[in-house]
Amino acid sequence: MSSWARDETERAQLLIALAPPPPVEQDKGKKKKKRQEEEEGPPEINVERKLALLKLRDVATSGLRETLWRDQEVQQLLLGCLGDTEPELARVLALGVLVHVASSSSNRVALLTNDKVRKTLVALLQKEQVPEVVKDKGALALTSLAVAAFSAGLQGRCTDVHRAIGLAASKPQEEEQRSQVLRALWSAAAATSSPGVFWNVEAIRQAILEGADATQPTSIRENAVGMLSAMAAQRDGPRLLWSSDDVQGQLFSALQSSVPVTVRGAALATLAGIVREPDLRDAVWFFVIEDEGEQVQRLIDEEKARMAAAALDDPEAEGEAQIEKPLAASLDPDKIDEQEAEGAGRVRTMRNVIMDAAAACQAPVIRSPALRVLLEISWNERLKMSMVNRGVIDLLLEASQDQRLPQKERRFCELGHNRLHQWDEARIAEELRLEQEREERERNDMLVEEEYQVRLREVPEMIVAEEESIALEVWSKQQWEIEAMLFEDDCASRMRQEERLSLHRDRESMKKEDALAFHVREQELAAIRAAKIQAAAAKAAAAGTAAAKACLVDGGDTLAQTEVAGSAAAASAA
Repeated sequence: MSSWARDETERAQLLIALAPPPPVEQDKGKKKKKRQEEEEGPPEINVERKLALLKLRDVATSGLRETLWRDQEVQQLLLGCLGDTEPELARVLALGVLVHVASSSSNRVALLTNDKVRKTLVALLQKEQVPEVVKDKGALALTSLAVAAFSAGLQGRCTDVHRAIGLAASKPQEEEQRSQVLRALWSAAAATSSPGVFWNVEAIRQAILEGADATQPTSIRENAVGMLSAMAAQRDGPRLLWSSDDVQGQLFSALQSSVPVTVRGAALATLAGIVREPDLRDAVWFFVIEDEGEQVQRLIDEEKARMAAAALDDPEAEGEAQIEKPLAASLDPDKIDEQEAEGAGRVRTMRNVIMDAAAACQAPVIRSPALRVLLEISWNERLKMSMVNRGVIDLLLEASQDQRLPQKERRFCELGHNRLHQWDEARIAEELRLEQEREERERNDMLVEEEYQVRLREVPEMIVAEEESIALEVWSKQQWEIEAMLFEDDCASRMRQEERLSLHRDRESMKKEDALAFHVREQELAAIRAAKIQAAAAKAAAAGTAAAKACLVDGGDTLAQTEVAGSAAAASAA
């Protein structure tokens, strides 16, 4: 026995009552004509089936909704009640049961994964012949499935549901239905980390842009702008939204003081999410709507006229070249800020409405997101000067003491005030330093100019003195050169005398050395000659002795003796 009914008998009775009535037997003739006249109106539901559907609705509102939907026979009968030929009340009650069944997270997944359920609900919204009350109930059923349809596991499978939900939130649907669907999409966007899942669906994007338009009712506009705030809080949301010109214009329109508080607060929350992206802070702060271009042009024309008048008073002006430079400077956003402060005209920019929303007279629901926007933008170094000029420092200081704001936000405002105040003090100190350096340079230039003027008056005397100084220097140089030349001549004469004496001494010394060398050579030759004579005498004596000994030898060879005697004679002759 199924647990959603008290017993099996009750379940069987309910299932029998839910079943469509059996087909009526075909009549002929007058009976058929009479039956057709009776059935000219819409088909009516019988009492038993109506009570059975009400009983299932009561079960679906209890904790038995999961068990109820797991009953396959109940699923088939409920889907059968949604057919085109079914009575209108039966379809409405069946859709009411599905709405309550979809309040369970597990049932939502089961409903979306059931192709027949999904296609049946989508078809109810797309068919033109479906009664409006059935369409409204079908849209409510799809709305209850919106959060699950955009979850990560079912995105690719529920593209038809996404488009159907977008169509249910678009024109020309009823205000209440569009508001409910957009509110459901807002919840789904807050629970999803990918804003592109919504923005890439043409029907949903069109429904959001239509709902955020200024001509829409407050309930629709609040939910549409609230969905934008949920998408802007995601990682890729800021760039995705700010890249649309329609979103920019509708956010600017929703920030005006005449807009209801709920819509304005949602727009500021969207803007706070967009400025979390550092690259978009400049674009948001200096955003100007296109229809205000005439005011900017008027400021430019006034600046041009002022510069032209100044050029006429200045005899050294050089025509258009001197006017174009300050004109280009007037196009700078900071110059526009200065012109606004001077009362030259009010240019409606995004920073104007943000500052108005952050004022102390605003309600906390408006002021809180506006302050978050200012705190995010204050991190941009290029925008700090513009924010300081517009009094954001004092505004944050006052907000840090506003007891209507939460303590955490007051603390953030205090930190933001300290950060901007320190930056402003450092900027002022740097400007003072640069101003002092500029004054010092000007003072030095003035001293140089005064010195130049003094020298200019003393030029004639200085020229004469310089000529005399040059003449004296030339004469002194000539005298010094003359004395140097005389001294050099004297030194050269003395050196020549000394050289002559030195040469004479050298010549005498060389003569003595030559004579001494000749004498020494004569002595050496005489000694050599005496030695030779003595050697020859000794050799002759030796030869004579040898000859004598040869003669005394008995039987000696006469020829040998003769040779010995000849050698002795020759040695003696030598």
